[in-house]
Amino acid sequence: TLLWGLQSNNYIYTSTATTSTISQSSLCGSPANKEGWHDLGLIHTATINGIIDNNLHNIKIYYKFGDQLTNNWSKEKTFHTPPLVGTQPPDRPTTLVLMADLGVGSSLDSSATYTWMQEGTPAINTTMSITPYVQSGLIDAIFHSGDISYANGHLSTWEFFLDMISPMAGGTLYLTTIGNHESDWPDSATLDYGSSSGGECGVLSTTLLPMPSPASLNEPWWSYDIGIIHIVGISTEHDISVRSNQYKWLENDLKSVNRTLTPWIIVSGHRSLYVDSKRSGFPGNDIDVMEYLQDCIEDLLYKYQVNLYFAGHFHDTERQSAIYHNKVVQSSTYIYDNNNEMIAYHDNPNAPVYMIIGAAGNGPDYPDQFYSWSETNYTNVFGYAIVEAYNESYLYWRFVNSQSNEILDRMVITQNIHSVWSYNRSSIYTSIWLLVFL
Repeated sequence: TLLWGLQSNNYIYTSTATTSTISQSSLCGSPANKEGWHDLGLIHTATINGIIDNNLHNIKIYYKFGDQLTNNWSKEKTFHTPPLVGTQPPDRPTTLVLMADLGVGSSLDSSATYTWMQEGTPAINTTMSITPYVQSGLIDAIFHSGDISYANGHLSTWEFFLDMISPMAGGTLYLTTIGNHESDWPDSATLDYGSSSGGECGVLSTTLLPMPSPASLNEPWWSYDIGIIHIVGISTEHDISVRSNQYKWLENDLKSVNRTLTPWIIVSGHRSLYVDSKRSGFPGNDIDVMEYLQDCIEDLLYKYQVNLYFAGHFHDTERQSAIYHNKVVQSSTYIYDNNNEMIAYHDNPNAPVYMIIGAAGNGPDYPDQFYSWSETNYTNVFGYAIVEAYNESYLYWRFVNSQSNEILDRMVITQNIHSVWSYNRSSIYTSIWLLVFL
C-alpha cells in the first residue's frame, strides 16, 4: 500500500499496489537463469492517481509505503510532481537530467558485487551529485538512456542498484531506455548484437523500471510530455527499420507532437547516429550501428525537426554539431554569458544537434576517430547533463563533472518554432511542383 498527501505525516490518499514476481523461467539464458539467478521476491507497484484531476502539478508529495496489516511502513519520502504539459514551473524552466551507462556504485571488489570495478566510485558520485537537485525540487525528470545496472545476468546486482538510485529516483520521474546490457541476446526480440544482457533479455529492466505507454517487454519504446518538452525513448537494440513497428510508432508519435504546448523535442536511444569511433568488425560495432540508425531514422528526426538526440553506449561525453546526412548543417559559435562563461551557441540550427552522454559511471572509452561534426569531447570524466527549456525558443544544456560538481561545458540551442528547416522546405517545394506537373 502507498500512502501519500500534501503535508508531512498527513496521508489523505491511498493507492493499493499490484504484486508481481520475476520467475527464473522468464529469463532467456545464462547466467541470468542459472548461476546468476537470484529471487528478487515480491515486486509491488502502486500508482499515484489524481495528479491531473486535482491539479497537483509542481508540488511536493509526501509518501510512505508498507503493509497495513502489520503496520510496517517505510520512512517518509518526498516526490516532486512535474509541471502540467505546456506550462513551466513557477520559478524556473522545465529541467531534465540526461545520462547513460551508470551501473552500481561500490568500493567492493567486482567479484563480490558482480559489476565492474570501474563503475564503483563514478556511479556513486553521479547519484550523489544529482540527488540534491532532486530533493530541492529542481529536476522534473531524470532520463537514463540505457545500460542501467550492468547486472549482466547477475540479478542480485539489481538490488544494490535500486537501493543506490532510490534517493534520486524516488523523488522525481525516472525514465529509462534499454541498452545492450539490459536486452541483447541471440534469437530474441533484439537485433543480433551479441549477448551482453547475460540472459536478462529486458525482463529485469522493464519489470523493475516500467516506462510510459506504450512500452512493453519486446517493444520498449515510449514518449512523455514534461512541461514544454516532448521526450521520446526509442530502442536501438530492436528493429527500427522502415516498416518496422517501432519506426511506424515513432513517426506517428513525432507527427502528433503539439509544438505549441511542447515546442522542444528530445529523442534518445542507447546508441547514437554519430559517435567519434571507427570500431568495426564485430556484431553491433559502432560503424555498422551508426550507418544502420542513419539509414533508418535520420530522415525522420529531420522531417519532424527534433531538436536534440542524445545517447550513451560509448563511454565518454561528446557534443557534436547540428548534423544531417553526415554533413555539418551548423557548427556552434562561442559566446560569453554575463558571468563570462563560454557557451557553445546554436542559432536556430536547421538540423538536430547530436551528443553522447555515456559516462555516468562506466568508462572510459577513448575516441579513435574525429569527424567534421565533432565539436568537443570529454574522456575519463564521469558525469551527466542538465537541460533547461526556458521558453519556446531557448534551450540551455550543461555538462556536470559528477566528482567535482564543476560545470565543464555549456551549450544553447535557439529555435523559431514557426520556421521550416531548409531541406524540409525543399521537400515541400518538390511536392508542390510534382502536384502542379501531374
